[in-house]
Amino acid sequence: MSTGQAAPALAGFDVNGQPVDLAALAGKMVIIDFWASWCEPCQEAMPGLDELAGDYADRLVVIGVSVDEDPEQARAFVQRVGVGFPIIHDSDHSIAARWAPPKMPTTFVVDPAGVIVDVHDGYDAATLTELRARVAAGSGPVPAH
Repeated sequence: MSTGQAAPALAGFDVNGQPVDLAALAGKMVIIDFWASWCEPCQEAMPGLDELAGDYADRLVVIGVSVDEDPEQARAFVQRVGVGFPIIHDSDHSIAARWAPPKMPTTFVVDPAGVIVDVHDGYDAATLTELRARVAAGSGPVPAH
């Protein structure tokens, strides 16, 4: 998936058994982060994404999609790190097949109209800064920094 495309379906249950459905979040900006517990950059990204979700809770929802083979690995990671946003375990990789993340982590930003407006593959310190600027700008252009 790339910028300018309509976001594909994303629905399932989080690791706590709660339903998560991208279609129900129309009108909010959504960050979807594909990750795995064995991925070091994924681990580094989680606290910043959790902070971002809290800082912009009025207009942003963050959803994590774990591609771990074992759902217990995802559940244990979430408990250890203390992530507050929903994490879906993509047990059959059907979500990843629709979204086609090129590597772990890959973070998609979906605007309130359901269009992918940003894609970050990989993670470094600049990623969180860019995501924060995108959310602060809303669905408009990202301010230059």
